Amino acid sequence: MVFTVSEVLERINNLIDYDDLFGGLIRVQGEISNFKVYGKHAYFYVKDEKGIVKAVFFSVPKSISEADNEGKAVEITAKISVYAAKGDLQLYVKSIDYISGTGILYKKYEELKEKLHKAGIIPKTPEERKEIPFFPKKVGVICSINSAAFSDIVKTFSIRNPFIQIYAFNTGVQGINASNEITRALKLAQDSDCDVLILSRGGGSFEDLWPFNEEAVVKAVRESTKPIIAGIGHEIDHPLSEYAADFAASTPTAAAMKASEDIRIIYRKYRERILLLQNNLTKLNELLCERLENRFSILKKNNPQSLIENQMVRLEKSIQEINNQIILKLEKFNFIFSEIKSGIKNIEPFHRTELMLSYLFRLNSEIESANPFNLLKKGYSLVLKEGKVLTKIEDFSMGKEIDILVQNGTVTSEVKKISTNMILMEVQK
Repeated sequence: MVFTVSEVLERINNLIDYDDLFGGLIRVQGEISNFKVYGKHAYFYVKDEKGIVKAVFFSVPKSISEADNEGKAVEITAKISVYAAKGDLQLYVKSIDYISGTGILYKKYEELKEKLHKAGIIPKTPEERKEIPFFPKKVGVICSINSAAFSDIVKTFSIRNPFIQIYAFNTGVQGINASNEITRALKLAQDSDCDVLILSRGGGSFEDLWPFNEEAVVKAVRESTKPIIAGIGHEIDHPLSEYAADFAASTPTAAAMKASEDIRIIYRKYRERILLLQNNLTKLNELLCERLENRFSILKKNNPQSLIENQMVRLEKSIQEINNQIILKLEKFNFIFSEIKSGIKNIEPFHRTELMLSYLFRLNSEIESANPFNLLKKGYSLVLKEGKVLTKIEDFSMGKEIDILVQNGTVTSEVKKISTNMILMEVQK
């Protein structure tokens, strides 16, 4: 015989309704968890150490809706039934009576926290915390691989640093055997070559997170030889394992962010540094080129060959000026000679000839005496500065270069000392 889902749920509800113990209103004792109010109705869980059941209180009184109900031990009057739309077994509450202001699990939590604190297991001091690697290559994730928390961690890594290798150590994170599974997964992760570990699960009620408060789990986290990040529940949740970890993240996503640097940000930072370095190198290169050009210009200017060439040009200019002076003298001589020649006819031949010869010899003597090269042959020299002949002490300047023409060449000197009776010069080779 085959039943539809609705038929199964209706059959269950009928069995409950006609059961001698559970039919009608029943009294249930437990602890309130995850108490939330929407409009006029309250939705929460009732639990004990071994089980949990959903509950709804329609038209809840303000004295209850506005009270701090989380973790309180209560005894409620309710009708039990299956909510067909979701298939959930649910208590439809009629009244709530408070038994104690402190919940059973909360009390156990505080007792265990005190015990672990006295044993020095929690909290881990800053000096004892291992450093989280800046750029890990392998990250071990201790989590349920089917959970939203694991998906969030994988997504975060894929965005921030897809080069990280993720090693998943699957474990149950809720229920009676969860603490044993978590401890086993931590042991496997310790034996791996991961650089850092993440212990994680998504949000949930206080009892959902209870396995992470178990003493065995807290000790396993505390004794981890690898850096471990706890990302359990939400920001308001603080399971005891968090105090034993090297870093406590508010959520699984925050744990993944702590274990991975965003390579996009790293890329931008290093790109800015590279661009700055390139800019500085470009400026340095321009400065060095400018200095090199200046040095080359100075070297070219002081190149001995260039200096000799410049001196030769100046010497040629001086010689040309001397030749011009000689030519002018010769032209003057030729003019006078022509005049004399034309006037010879007007005087007595012999007398005229004697006069003419006498004047001619005198004129020739003047020309010869005016010829500087004849003076050079006698041991004299001609001193020039920038092509001009120097004849007086006032024409000379200390440290300035002068050209000295001798019979068979030119000597360039620098004026070292000037006196009224002599000139001391040092010849530069």
